[in-house]
Amino acid sequence: MKFTDTTTAGRRLGAFAFMCLLTLAGCTRTLDFRNAEISEGKVYSRGENSGFSGKLTNVPIGKIPVASIKPLLDLLTKVTKDESFKGIFLANAIGSILGNTNGGPRCDVSTKDGRLHGEAVCSVSDAPFLMLTYAQGVVDGPVVFLKASEKGAKVAEATFKDGLLTGTSQVFDAKTSKTLHTVNWTKGLATGPEQMFDSAGNLTFKATFVGGKYEGEAVQYGPGGAVVAKSMYRAGVLQEAERSSSPGDVEGCVVKYIDAFRKDAGDEATISIHQQEEWRGWCEQGKTPA
Repeated sequence: MKFTDTTTAGRRLGAFAFMCLLTLAGCTRTLDFRNAEISEGKVYSRGENSGFSGKLTNVPIGKIPVASIKPLLDLLTKVTKDESFKGIFLANAIGSILGNTNGGPRCDVSTKDGRLHGEAVCSVSDAPFLMLTYAQGVVDGPVVFLKASEKGAKVAEATFKDGLLTGTSQVFDAKTSKTLHTVNWTKGLATGPEQMFDSAGNLTFKATFVGGKYEGEAVQYGPGGAVVAKSMYRAGVLQEAERSSSPGDVEGCVVKYIDAFRKDAGDEATISIHQQEEWRGWCEQGKTPA
């Protein structure tokens, strides 16, 4: 009769565990998404009953929760006028509807007991464009957008808590790395000072948010730091606007729309920030009030 040398086996197991502690990355389990099963929102390795813990690879971006980062994506698009990031998500959404996500964004994500937990990196053609962090399946921690065509330059970063923007967000120029926009957030609402800069780092705009809405004075700056426009807001609604120079640019065009609107609707008529953004878009397209 043969007996197992439990002392030797125990030593081997202990040595393996010790080596795992020394080289933790080498002991992390890896699972390709094609070999995974999803049940009730949890990830399992095919045929296993316990939620998977380790690194899940090649996950189509449509299979992980990214909806909560949309405010940062919208802000990045608005500030830089770069639609490419939205285009990535749109193309993937269309592919998902048609049942074809081949070639679309793929993510490598960390999981714990079947839930997304830890860092996730999403790429297109092996070029990372999004880094985010999860805690128990919810975006929680740093989120960073990268511009692959500019050698992976960081173009936006923010922190999320329980799926909501919290702390300071920043948008950067992909070529100069200078800050283009910064604002603070509290539980998903813009709060406190907002500042915008040109690609050389010169201040072009400042305002204040209270509970996600403009409050008080907003100032537009021109070359050399000269004030070219001032606006006054109350609870996100424009109360008055004035120009400090001849209105020949976009902001001057917006003021013309404001004047035309109040001529028809009366001086007491309120104007929402969304209406102003629509007018600003028209002005950028070269459209002016009749």
